Formats: sequence, structure tokens, C-alpha cells
Amino acid sequence: MIRGGIVGGLYGKGGGGGGPVSYYYGKSQTKRVGENYTPAGSGNRRLAEFKATADEVYDGGKSDLLTILNGGDVANLDVTGQADKTVLQFSNGRYDLLFEGYSASASQGGFRVELREVKMNADDTVITHTSGFTSGTAPANTTYQLIYPDFVVAGTEQFYFLFPIHGDRNRSHFLRVEKVG
Repeated sequence: MIRGGIVGGLYGKGGGGGGPVSYYYGKSQTKRVGENYTPAGSGNRRLAEFKATADEVYDGGKSDLLTILNGGDVANLDVTGQADKTVLQFSNGRYDLLFEGYSASASQGGFRVELREVKMNADDTVITHTSGFTSGTAPANTTYQLIYPDFVVAGTEQFYFLFPIHGDRNRSHFLRVEKVG
């Protein structure tokens, strides 16, 4: 695999040269982005909600690559509320993750996405992506990506994406999971 170069790309990933790929869409979506849903929760405590099975699979990907649980069924989850299908459990292995989100909010002062691990006390933030401040005519049509290559799990951990956006604005998103080891 070649990383970098003039193009700045990531070669051997996703185009048939990498591992199995599965795409999980946000709640009620029939395409990756552009079909918004209103999130459950309030303020900065809004979780990304997914469908239970993958909507797209490539290169030997599986529609049930992940186990996706309801937040209310998971002990020690710091963020509570009505959000369903929010907690992700991967099988043992190494993965490349891409979470891409979209919001129709006119301003994005608190715009971010965080991958967090459910822990006994406070949940740990694994990685955070925060975009710059955006203000403009509604909708702002802001898109962002959280990329995490070589995400290694033992298979017992549970994770979620905290996906707060200014107010209760609609959003859409997808998670691309490639099993690379």
C-alpha cells in the first residue's frame, strides 16, 4: 500500500484492492447522505443513529459485519435518551473507518463528531473531528469526515459516535467499515 505522493491519496483501499467493505446508513436513509432524520437526545448529547444492517457491501463485505445495539440496552453508556441503534460492537480485528456526516444547519458553532468507547466510569473519547466555524444562508450544507485507519479491537469493546450539531437540526450520515486485518 502506498500512502501520500503528489496525489495525496490512499492507494489499495476500497477499490477492490483492500479488504471487505460495508456501508451503514443513518436511521431511515436509503442513500448515504441527503435524506435527513431528526436525532434523538438534546444539546451536545446526540448520538449518531444507524440501521441494524449494512446497506452496501463490496469486496466480500457483510451486511452484519457489526452488531448495532440500542443505547438503552447497554450498561455504562454515558449518553442516555431515546436514540436507538447507536452502540457499535466490532468483532476482533483491524478496521479502517470513515464516518461522513451532513447537516442542514445554518451555523455550526459546535459541529463535531466523536468516536467514544463505552467504559465503566466516564466513556473515553477515542478520536474527535471538529470543523471550523461556518455561518451562512440556511442550509449551510456542511459535510465532514472522521477518518480512522487501523482501528484495532479485541471484539469485546462497545463504541458510539457522538454527533451533536447546533440545535436539533436534521442530519444524515454513513459509516464505511473496511476490515483490513
